[in-house]
Amino acid sequence: MKAIQTLYVNYKTVFTNEEWSKITIFEHQFWKKNGTELEYEESLRRKKTFLLKLKQAADVGKKLSFDGSRLIYENQRRREASEVINGETLTLHGITHTYDGITKIDFNDIISNEYTVVAAECIESLCIDHSHGIHIFVEVESATDFQTYDDHATLLRSNMHKKHGVVVPEIIFMEENTLSTYNCKNCSLSAVHKFHIRDDYFSKKLGDKVLYVSRELEESYTDIFTPDTIDCNDLIYCEHCFRGIAGYIDRPLNWRHFDLLKEWYVEVPLEFQIILGSLFINKESLRRSDEGDNYLYSKTGRLFALLDSG
Repeated sequence: MKAIQTLYVNYKTVFTNEEWSKITIFEHQFWKKNGTELEYEESLRRKKTFLLKLKQAADVGKKLSFDGSRLIYENQRRREASEVINGETLTLHGITHTYDGITKIDFNDIISNEYTVVAAECIESLCIDHSHGIHIFVEVESATDFQTYDDHATLLRSNMHKKHGVVVPEIIFMEENTLSTYNCKNCSLSAVHKFHIRDDYFSKKLGDKVLYVSRELEESYTDIFTPDTIDCNDLIYCEHCFRGIAGYIDRPLNWRHFDLLKEWYVEVPLEFQIILGSLFINKESLRRSDEGDNYLYSKTGRLFALLDSG
């Protein structure tokens, strides 16, 4: 960096190294934009104007930083919403639920035991003696008496009825380590092939691994609640299953398939569109290009990716 005539090194000891570094950069940038021969009063006036512009730029930067962080957060939640909506769901009596939501039971609220639970939807062709609902498979650590199973089944059903409005015709209690044989090797550690275990249950392949089956037929359903729901896009979602994404269920973001230009013009704050568009989209190149739409799409895609990655 060339020596700056107005930067008096005698003042350096008055400032910290960081402060002096900032002063040096300020002076260097100022004199790049101005003539070196200025009267003191004029240089001071211009420096005040320059400093004001820098403060304004800093304020804009803070605002954009906040908006950018908010955009990243919103897009992340919208992606989560898309994954939930397009994930494993089941629709019972016109209400859409998630398997994760149904099986996430806080057992401390209802029984002292911590059970591993898997739920699978009823099969209409096989479940001819009860209403359309779910079967719950419960893995227990140790066998107990039938009355205890029935008590636990009553509490589990009540939990399902009140939170989801779902009927549970059968709750199947199984011996320890049964579910591990149905783990999905290509999924998360907690993922179980629920439909495989349901099919093996109906085909009697589980054998003596089944410790007890609690049944409650159609005429017994006297306390089914209508669950809280979220109405969106002509669909009805179970509020308990979808509460984590309730604010984003109407505009999920599928990162594999989405309208790039719509995302840019509708979701990205206008300040970003104006500033980044002015900096990185060359209007002259766009005008001269024979493929203007492709040029604009490519540039917008890069800017969107830059914003979305933080």
